[in-house]
Amino acid sequence: MKNIDYISESAPYRDVLYSKLQGMKKRCNQPSCAEYKYYGAKGVKLCEEWNDCKYGFLSFYTWSITHGYKEGLTIDRINVRGNYEPDNCRYISMWEQVNNKRSTVWIWRDNKPIQLLMYCRNNGISNNEYKSLRRKIVKGLISPMTLEPYEDYRY
Repeated sequence: MKNIDYISESAPYRDVLYSKLQGMKKRCNQPSCAEYKYYGAKGVKLCEEWNDCKYGFLSFYTWSITHGYKEGLTIDRINVRGNYEPDNCRYISMWEQVNNKRSTVWIWRDNKPIQLLMYCRNNGISNNEYKSLRRKIVKGLISPMTLEPYEDYRY
């Protein structure tokens, strides 16, 4: 009997959550996994409770269902330097997950920060225009405060 068989086939999200757990195991435990360099190689571990060969999935499934998993949510480590473990994980939307990426570009609007991607989507700015703006901000060609070229402010 495989550890997924402890959960009924009709249980909600069974296969999706099993896939999420397998992904975490690969990222943390398998050097051949492309994402290992960002997780396992940096010391991120999967807790013993979830990594257990026999009952790990049952434990992870139970935690997930009791901690708000719904379709479309992603697992997030609250402390990005911490491990995948019950006290350091939560389920959030992909939009919220974007906040955790080093590559997220922030701009200022109405005296508060907002993700450039969110700003563009909310204002009907096309994906190509977003990519162009992002590139220019990252290269220091335009201001994240005004979205105008820096040279416009030079005397």
